[in-house]
Amino acid sequence: MLGQSSWGTVRWLLAGIVVIVGVLAMPRFQYVGDPLAIRAAAVNWLNTGRIDVPEEVALVTGQRGQYYFQNPNNGRYYSKYGALNTVCYLPVLFLEKQLYGELPLYNIGPKRTLLLNVQNIVLSLVLALVLLELAHLYCGKPYLALLWVVASLYASFGWNYLRAQTAEIWQWVLASCFVLFVMRLCRASESRRWLILSQLSLILLILAKGVYALWGLVWIAILAGLAWRGSIDRRDWRWWLAALLPLAVGAAVVLGCNYFKFGDALASGYTQWERERHFFSGNAWTGLIGLLFSPDKSIFIYQPLLVFALFYWPAFWRRWGLESAAILAAFALLLGLISCTINWGGHWSYGPRYLLAILSPLTLPVLLIEENVCSKPFNWWKCSVMALISAVLLFSTWMQYQVNSLEFFTYYWVEGLVEACNSQEAMAELHRLPFGIVNYQLKRFAQTDCLPQFALTASKGLPSTAPAIVQSELLKLVNYNWYFWQ
Repeated sequence: MLGQSSWGTVRWLLAGIVVIVGVLAMPRFQYVGDPLAIRAAAVNWLNTGRIDVPEEVALVTGQRGQYYFQNPNNGRYYSKYGALNTVCYLPVLFLEKQLYGELPLYNIGPKRTLLLNVQNIVLSLVLALVLLELAHLYCGKPYLALLWVVASLYASFGWNYLRAQTAEIWQWVLASCFVLFVMRLCRASESRRWLILSQLSLILLILAKGVYALWGLVWIAILAGLAWRGSIDRRDWRWWLAALLPLAVGAAVVLGCNYFKFGDALASGYTQWERERHFFSGNAWTGLIGLLFSPDKSIFIYQPLLVFALFYWPAFWRRWGLESAAILAAFALLLGLISCTINWGGHWSYGPRYLLAILSPLTLPVLLIEENVCSKPFNWWKCSVMALISAVLLFSTWMQYQVNSLEFFTYYWVEGLVEACNSQEAMAELHRLPFGIVNYQLKRFAQTDCLPQFALTASKGLPSTAPAIVQSELLKLVNYNWYFWQ
């Protein structure tokens, strides 16, 4: 009873942390680009009952296929993103229409921004509680599990996507649910509840982003593993029917949505834009090295818990082999496929966003620190390890704060300004700096007139009046991204 009481207390404490941080760190600006196009389709659905968008809207938004796919069968334009993304925005947009009596197609004003922010706080709360339940499976100390969840959310690039009004947060929630339900299924294979919930979360994930269809292979492999070790009766055809039939129905739904939107059940919305026509023609080795070791997209930089988790993966595997195999396979499949794309880094975004949904489960082994570092008696080695982990996580949290303090695309606007100065040396200096350091230097410049080194380098060789223009343009980019305070 005492243990259950402690976990209940931690749940409430975690909920309070997420809500307080969510409100205080609420963004003032909307994340533009893909989310605006997705919401425009949802708005048109609520206003007209049609899920396509008017031709004039699709044509002025961007190049053909950039945001909307033209169905060759009927000539209409549909959001090229997964169907679930449009559906997920319907509740908050419906609420906006009820509150204000109108629903503009594109609205980046404070009213819609506030409603989207509230939706994100709710999703962040759900995500935090799901991650806590996942940690509960592998950790006996409630407060250590709490620290793991908080670090996963706020000491990583994930904090950016808890604030950004994008589809990544939905994918992160659904992927975490899928992993939790699959882990539960591995522990209690006789329970139909975990079977059904894992199926449902996987189907929704695929409806959000087709790449998660790869995880269907992981799910089927888990069933095979359970059958091999005797956890389920291999001769029980009713169990196998219940296991595979819903997934087949879900696949039919996904294919039907594709046919309705893109005119072909096997079509992807990512083939009509000229820049994405050969989406999987990237250099797999370049993408793999970039996602693992590059200074601007490495998963170890943007989710520092992964560095420490590496030391505990062997012990984690020995204890939970089937569950470890499921997590690693889910990660490897995503990593392998994304590495082959021309946009493996997810440009005009922050960090390796295509891998965001699986990185938290990948750090679960770090919870084993409870047994050989957190246990008593303490010595200098244990204290040193704890101090190192704390320092890394605190620095990463500070970095995420700097990233979140300014508008979402500040780094890219700075990059465009430096590029206009035609200085390769300045561009190289900028690219060596993480997003957080660039934002910190911009804010310091606004407060102390201490110009960042990359800006000084970019100003060299320019006409005498140009440095003042560069400084003026830099100051314009110091726009704080807090809803309630500046």
